[in-house]
Amino acid sequence: MAKIKGSPIFSQGGLECPREFDGWTCINTTAAGTVAHFPCPYFIFGFDPSRAGHRTCLEDGSWFRHPDSNKTWSNYTTCVDMEDLKMRNNVNLIYKTGYSVSLLALTLSIFIFFYFRSLTCTRIQIHKNLFISLAINNLLWLIWYETVVDNIPLLLANEVGCQILHVLLQYFMVATYLWMFCEGLYLHTLLVITFVTESKVMPILHLVGWGIPALLVAIYTSLRASSKDDTLQDELLEKPEHFMPTIDIIHCSEKCRRYSSFKSI
Repeated sequence: MAKIKGSPIFSQGGLECPREFDGWTCINTTAAGTVAHFPCPYFIFGFDPSRAGHRTCLEDGSWFRHPDSNKTWSNYTTCVDMEDLKMRNNVNLIYKTGYSVSLLALTLSIFIFFYFRSLTCTRIQIHKNLFISLAINNLLWLIWYETVVDNIPLLLANEVGCQILHVLLQYFMVATYLWMFCEGLYLHTLLVITFVTESKVMPILHLVGWGIPALLVAIYTSLRASSKDDTLQDELLEKPEHFMPTIDIIHCSEKCRRYSSFKSI
């Protein structure tokens, strides 16, 4: 396998840009002053394989370089269905609006529970924990949508802060469901057991509502930490509705540049 260099190729037909692998696609030799077209990668979530990307071969036999990164640049923006992108953006807006309204209502409810001292029975204590868990969950989702969902560089960097936010999201999401379970468990206990010692009930419910989610998320975190799969790809496959494929091709190029050695096929 001969190593491909970035210098122009002289052939009988004139100057040509050399064959190059950009990390996703192998672009064949292309005549100077023309545009190379290639199928969109099927393995990139959000790309339509029936569409085509392109790369420009300049008159001097060199590949076009993006002015911001000064690196050879494959244009994959045409791989995205803009109508689908618009729909996803609208769906994400609905998500954020719903989370915001819910967070406002939950905050008001929590304030009422703590402000009126008469609301201190076990049933209200369970409500408090459920509402707090749900409110924090909504707040974290809003932060996720605003800072992570459409931030390709952050996803690629996979920084510790992003990982912590993801783990917290999973924890409070599971905790919310467990506190819903605690609501039903407490009502069932009142019906089945005639005399319930509430001082003994709440510690058990706290263990179920906050402890079990911690155990489950700890297992999940350890499995994800030991996984060799790409973090970005995992996230997109888990929650495709949370992905906004606003392709900033500069960042795509940055990822592609991981492949510093190009080889001919």
